[in-house]
Amino acid sequence: MTRSSKRYGDRQRVDRLKSPSTGGLVLICGVCYGLAGFLLTRLPHLVWLGLWPLGFLAVWLQVWGLTRPSPSKFQGVSLDQLGTGLLTVALAAGLNYLGSAQIDEVSFLGLILQILTCSGLGLLLAVLCNRLTVILAEHWQVGLSDDQTRALLTTVLGLGLILGGLAGLLLKY
Repeated sequence: MTRSSKRYGDRQRVDRLKSPSTGGLVLICGVCYGLAGFLLTRLPHLVWLGLWPLGFLAVWLQVWGLTRPSPSKFQGVSLDQLGTGLLTVALAAGLNYLGSAQIDEVSFLGLILQILTCSGLGLLLAVLCNRLTVILAEHWQVGLSDDQTRALLTTVLGLGLILGGLAGLLLKY
């Protein structure tokens, strides 16, 4: 082994040690999508059946928008943004439905504050899910192909949504 190849191997080892591990990021991202799935399935039967497909469509649009070779746009809006918007709508509608259990006992101002709070929490969770997904996609796109990144993202996000949804269903029944 020559001296230059030894230095190159040391540099690779140092670079590998400096790069952040994706294990924790995968776990946090999966937990966030699990929380979204949990919230969507805590709704009554007919409501969650309407919002659950929006959650999956949102995940698919986010993954597809982030892993395309060229930015995919639908009338000026990227697919990633469209997916985040759909997830926001699904979560905000679900949280507002859950928060409306005692609607007859709430004043008008309290109702407005409740709607803003529930919608804001849905927006916050959707943006957090999106940011974590973007960071994870950027990290994986460095060393993997678009197809591999798409498959891994779909697995992590879909599994988080499904496991969270199953937990919500198990606690409901």
